[in-house]
Amino acid sequence: MFGKKLTDITRDDVNLLIAEAELEGAEVEFKETLPAKNGRDPWFDSQDRIGDRARNELLEEVISFSNAYGGTLVVGVAETDDKPARAAAICALPRCVELAERLRLQCRDCIEPQIPLLEVIGVPTESDGSGVVIFKVPRSRMAPHRHAVTKECYIRRADRTERMTMREIQDLTLQVQRGLVSHREDV
Repeated sequence: MFGKKLTDITRDDVNLLIAEAELEGAEVEFKETLPAKNGRDPWFDSQDRIGDRARNELLEEVISFSNAYGGTLVVGVAETDDKPARAAAICALPRCVELAERLRLQCRDCIEPQIPLLEVIGVPTESDGSGVVIFKVPRSRMAPHRHAVTKECYIRRADRTERMTMREIQDLTLQVQRGLVSHREDV
């Protein structure tokens, strides 16, 4: 599934992800549901909004991938308790195509600078339109990126997302600058 174009991913690919118990790691993260502070995210109650906690936690994951090696975030997949975790079951999210579009807009509005080539898609796995949301996050040549609301930068370390230290932000800035400078000299 991870080698396919995002628009070519189908319900069968998501089912195969579960059947093969895909591993979570430096470039793959599974989230069972939309994180919520108390109980359920408003999206599950047929509201047309995503809660702040869900937005913030999902954007942290996206930012961490872009500041590291890129990766894929799949929301709507439960994981096992072992380490590293594996895909265990589909936990379909309601109106997944609409949810994916809302989350794409949240990424656009709440990540500084915007991540070029970020893709977000909803893949229905049920007849009622519920399913999973998949983010395909490229490694960014505009890093470091930060969350516009929390003002924090995040990075992916193994199978975890962590806040970056000021030193890491400075180092990443210099690495990206050197990469861009050397690229320009080759042209």
